[in-house]
Amino acid sequence: MYNKGDREVQHVCLEKYTKIIEEMYNEQESESMDVKVANSGIRNIRMAAIINDYLQRISGSEIIVTGGLSIEFYTRGGYNTQDIDFITPAEKNWRRFWKI
Repeated sequence: MYNKGDREVQHVCLEKYTKIIEEMYNEQESESMDVKVANSGIRNIRMAAIINDYLQRISGSEIIVTGGLSIEFYTRGGYNTQDIDFITPAEKNWRRFWKI
């Protein structure tokens, strides 16, 4: 876990995550609709991992994926969702997480 006050480290992490997200977006732009749908689950899991990693670094807490994405993962794609639902015990840090 990083020092919660270390904005420079947080900024570096955000730059890294932004690059990964941009790469995922660019990959998606060149795909057919069928391929986009087929890859949406893995992209959502990657996005959840990014959110989890960052939140863990700034607060020491992790997210717990709930809802459709957890079902999609459990059924290995047998169910598809387009969003990410999760809970976290770091509610007090959550507002700060989105302000950065």
